[in-house]
Amino acid sequence: MNDITVKNQSPVALFDEGLTCFKKGENRKALEYFQMAHELDRDSPRNASYYGRLLAVCAGDLARGLELCTWALRKEKEIAHHINLGKVYEISGNSMAAQRVYRLGLDYFPSSRELQEKYWGYSRKGPVVSFLDRAHSLNRKLGILLRRVLPVWKERYAVKLAGGRLDGEEIRERLCSVFRKIADGKVTREGGAMFLKDLLRRAEAGLVVEELERLTACPPSGVYVRTILHTILLTRNDLFINILSKFLTHADEETAVFAAKGLAGLRSFESFKVLVKHLDHDSYLCRKAASEALPEGFGRDGIEALKRHIMAVNGYMYKMTSIEALLKSRGGVRALVEIMAFDETGGMSQIILEAVLGRVAHRPQELDFLKKSLHVILEAGGREAVLVTAEELIKVMERSVKKIQNPILIPD
Repeated sequence: MNDITVKNQSPVALFDEGLTCFKKGENRKALEYFQMAHELDRDSPRNASYYGRLLAVCAGDLARGLELCTWALRKEKEIAHHINLGKVYEISGNSMAAQRVYRLGLDYFPSSRELQEKYWGYSRKGPVVSFLDRAHSLNRKLGILLRRVLPVWKERYAVKLAGGRLDGEEIRERLCSVFRKIADGKVTREGGAMFLKDLLRRAEAGLVVEELERLTACPPSGVYVRTILHTILLTRNDLFINILSKFLTHADEETAVFAAKGLAGLRSFESFKVLVKHLDHDSYLCRKAASEALPEGFGRDGIEALKRHIMAVNGYMYKMTSIEALLKSRGGVRALVEIMAFDETGGMSQIILEAVLGRVAHRPQELDFLKKSLHVILEAGGREAVLVTAEELIKVMERSVKKIQNPILIPD
């Protein structure tokens, strides 16, 4: 331990020496003092907290540092313990967990300037009227006026003086700033959506959309594309449909599904047309995402769109994608049975049969029963009473198990 002498020193004295070194920025030396203090008194939360922090900072032992700081905070609620644990989370790259720790600290110590600076990025100012309590109604109203309303008004007024509109560079800077704050957990995605709505009112909509397209193609450092897409979706604005439609063709299946569900969630005629258009796309992932999103977002209209697509499109692969989507959707089985009932040539019914058999291929015990039930429907093709629901289709399957050759068809 070099020049550090442990003999005849108490854990308290060692901790005080370590704290003095820590405040001077001599972290390595402070680590040695905190280590000795912790070894002599392992029940002390403050010894464990500071030792854990410097283990992470100096030695890079994040796991041990996190363990010690978490234990210390559970044993004792102190400002320093919150800050130390938050620091370890920051070093490990988990900024959201660090913010939660600082937020929890502010619940216990709302007037702590250290925690305010960590959580908000600045310390909380004193009340407007100093001789009144902070919670006094006058202080609260004046604080809202001076620190929330006036800054926003000032910013908007400055924009008007500059010509009333933001240019592309300013829009890009503001978008990057808000998405970074969302990624860091300082702003919610809902808050980001509100920001986008306000930006569309204050800037040219075309410029905002253009900058968002650039950011989705090349997001700011530390920001995921899906964070941008999710924030866009929360605005529920058709202006962003073109951005979402580009991600329908993404090579990553999860991203394509996310974009398709987002378009379906808009429930607008424009988003409906985009999804229907992509049913004929060459990419299977794109077709799959669009076909499964239509029934989910548009209900019966989505099912009818898939039904029309199956009957109109020529390509076998395109038919199969829409059939598979109907098999997964609520009410989709009925639509498939309707197609089979009025299939004069039997070709469409055969394709549907292949899709259904392929869907349950991993359950061999059900294949024979399913084949019999579907062949019953195929043989009854063209009969008016074959319009059955999914529940009635199950009844047909049960009849086929009992080897009933002439099933009683249940009218619609």
